[in-house]
Amino acid sequence: MRARLQPLLLTLLLLATAAAPARAISGNQPGVFAFGGIGFSGATSPGELKFREIMTSDDPEAGFRAWFRDGGNVGKAYALVALYYLDPERYEMSKARFADQHLQVPTMEGCSVSTLNYEQLTENIEAGRYDSTLKRFLPEHVREEHFPAPAEGAFALHPANTSAAQIELSTDETAFRQILASDDPIDGLSIWATGGSPVQRAYGLLGLYYLAPELYQPLKTRYADDTTTFIVFTDGESAPLNTGDFIALIETDRYQQDLATLLRPQHAPQGDKATLFATPNCCPADASAAKADVPSPSGCACPSCACSDCSCGDGDGKSAAPVPAP
Repeated sequence: MRARLQPLLLTLLLLATAAAPARAISGNQPGVFAFGGIGFSGATSPGELKFREIMTSDDPEAGFRAWFRDGGNVGKAYALVALYYLDPERYEMSKARFADQHLQVPTMEGCSVSTLNYEQLTENIEAGRYDSTLKRFLPEHVREEHFPAPAEGAFALHPANTSAAQIELSTDETAFRQILASDDPIDGLSIWATGGSPVQRAYGLLGLYYLAPELYQPLKTRYADDTTTFIVFTDGESAPLNTGDFIALIETDRYQQDLATLLRPQHAPQGDKATLFATPNCCPADASAAKADVPSPSGCACPSCACSDCSCGDGDGKSAAPVPAP
């Protein structure tokens, strides 16, 4: 009985922590380590609020050193994440100090609760598990060091929810987004694929691979032996590739997940790429879960919308013509 009750008690404890008011930010002992919304309401944890407060202070390095020194296991975990970016030397010292202790840190993702030891935590930190959440809170000089913006003339692709506050998009990537959002993206992609710069050609080929395979195939043959090189920026690192190599990279579906966030449902791929949009996106990404019982508009091939004014179409919550279910 005790073995069955322990996970339940841990869950109740962490859910109570998630519901704690923001005044808990001042404490050194948050109850759970979490980044991103947690609990039924998707609230920001008190620990993350304190993390943001310290990170945006005048001297974040001193603040996190103090939190690491005085905080409990959860406070030390938050501080260790910050020190990885702010003070790598101290991070390595702290990592070595706790490597053999396997201290347990209660953690939470959404409504799922678990524990991490410090070895698992440092593996997550160094694998970039928390990068997408943290980068917008880092001081500008630290963000530029760890997440440099792609240079003009380099290929890079970021998902639709990447904002200017997180990373500076290149002129070509911004224009690529605009082409995908236009009424006739295939026309714009074709112009780039046949007459643009090497980087624009790369964007054009990528788009046509998914949206117009019949146009992509002859261009693939045309450029297969092209040795013109350009910089491809991926996961914070860059490397020179020629067009033939980039075509091979496209066909690994390396960019499928990020590209799917940029496409409009009415421009969804057909044939073997149709799974990118198996159902239309009816609601904005930040719709309130509290209104999840509102039914989808007639004709939507999606579950109940989480807001009252969602319509099938661009996924922006604005009125649009319903997309029939497949």
